[in-house]
Amino acid sequence: MGANQGDEAGVLRAEHRALRAAMKALEFELGEEGGGTLTGSPRPEILRGFRDEVAAHFRLEESGGLLGDADRHDPGTARRVRELVAEHAAILASLDELVARLDAEQDGHSAAEVGAVLDALRAHESAETFQSRVYRETGRGD
Repeated sequence: MGANQGDEAGVLRAEHRALRAAMKALEFELGEEGGGTLTGSPRPEILRGFRDEVAAHFRLEESGGLLGDADRHDPGTARRVRELVAEHAAILASLDELVARLDAEQDGHSAAEVGAVLDALRAHESAETFQSRVYRETGRGD
C-alpha cells in the first residue's frame, strides 16, 4: 500500500470512528427503555446535524477512499462498490424524510424509524468495512 493510500485509510478509519460516535450520540438523544428500545423523538436540529455528518462521510468515501480505489483498480469489485454507493442515496433519503417530518412536527413513530435508519447505516458500514478489508488483504491496491 502506498503512502497516500495509507493516509487515506487512516482518514477513513477516523471518519468511521466519528460516524459511530455520532450514531451513539443520536441514540442517547432518543433515550432507551429496557431492552434497548429507542423511545424519544430527536430534535430536528440534532437529526439534521446527524444527516449532514452522514452526507459528509459518504462524500469522503465517494471521492476516493478505499472503495473508490477498489473500483478504479479492481474491476471485479466495481459492481459491489456501485451497490454500496447506491445505498448512500437511500440512507440519506430516509434521513431527509425524517428531518422533513420532524420540521413539520409530524414525529409519530420517529424513534423506531430513526432506529431503523441507524440499523441500515450500521449494516452498510459493516459491508463497506468488509469490502475494504478484502480489497486490502488481497493486495489489489498495491
